[in-house]
Order: sequence, then structure tokens, then C-alpha cells
Amino acid sequence: MVKAQKKTTNLTALVLWIVMAMMMPPAIVYAQEGEQATADALIKEAENLVRSEKYEAALEKAIQAGEIKGRLLGKDHIDVAESFYLISTIHHALGDYSSAESYGKRAWGIREKALGKDHQKVAKSLLLLGRIALSTARYNDSKRYCKSALSISEVRGDGDGLEPAIDIWHTVTLMGEPDMEQAIRRRGRPPQTSAREL
Repeated sequence: MVKAQKKTTNLTALVLWIVMAMMMPPAIVYAQEGEQATADALIKEAENLVRSEKYEAALEKAIQAGEIKGRLLGKDHIDVAESFYLISTIHHALGDYSSAESYGKRAWGIREKALGKDHQKVAKSLLLLGRIALSTARYNDSKRYCKSALSISEVRGDGDGLEPAIDIWHTVTLMGEPDMEQAIRRRGRPPQTSAREL
């Protein structure tokens, strides 16, 4: 009789475990969806703060969103790249070019891996890196990034959002200078853009 009770208890425990296991995934999914919605709301808040030029507050929101997305989706997910891109633009606006470049390169790498080398978002990452290089007086790096962005646009047959790359490129090519540094010196200053334009 003790063995029969033990088998019944074990069977009951197994059934309860299976029922609980079946109920857990939806709860986990709902929690993750809630966190994803929170991260999306943080991104929207950060973008609005950037438009208002409240960069410190925007940076805090964007970093929080990136951390949530990284934890939920994995560090190489395209949504994480979008967060990194935003964080990079904010650091650029704040004049923290080292952090801007670090996050910009991370966004570029993920976008290129996830979307392919000829995707428009890859071109925009290259344009951002070109702007960062321009801000740090690395003119030839800026030219290289912008040339790559324009090449992608040419392959795709569109130029959506790449007007600043064209401006930087023209700074060099239309003036007939062999390198970006000489062109910028002749022009007097590099083309300026705000974070809102990125």
C-alpha cells in the first residue's frame, strides 16, 4: 500500500510539474512583451528629448532601452543596433566622440551582419561614423565612411537621408582637393549637422 501511495504521489507531482511548465511560458512571454513595450517607450522618449535638445536625459533613456533590449533579444539583435545608433547620435551631440564612435561602430557591425552590407541602415551607420570622424578632424576617415555610404546608396538606387554624406563628399571632390583635410582648411570649417539630422 505504501508503494501505491508513493507512485500516486510521484504521478501527482509529475502532473503538477507538467501543468506548471505549460503555464509558465505564457507568463514569461507576457513579461518579456511588457519589457519590450517599456524599451520601445523609452526609445520614443529619448527621440523626443533629442528633438528638444535635452541630450543628457535622452541618453539616460536610450541606454535603459538598450540594456532591456540586449537582455531580452541578445546583444546582436537588430533592435539593439537601433538603440546603439541612437546612443551614438546622442554622444555625438554631447561632444563625447569616443563613446559616439564606439556605439556607432557597434550599431554598424550589427546592422551589417543582420541586414547585409547594402542596406540603407548600414549606409546611415557609415554616415554617422563619417560625421564623428569629421568632428574629430579625421577627415580622410570621414571621406572613406561617406564614400562607402554613397556607394551603398548608388547600389540601391536611392539616396534617402544621405544628403549630409553628399555635402561632405562635395567638400572634397568639388574643390578638387586630394584629401579631406586640405578641403576643410580651404573651406574654413567642416559641414555641421545636429543630432536631430542624424
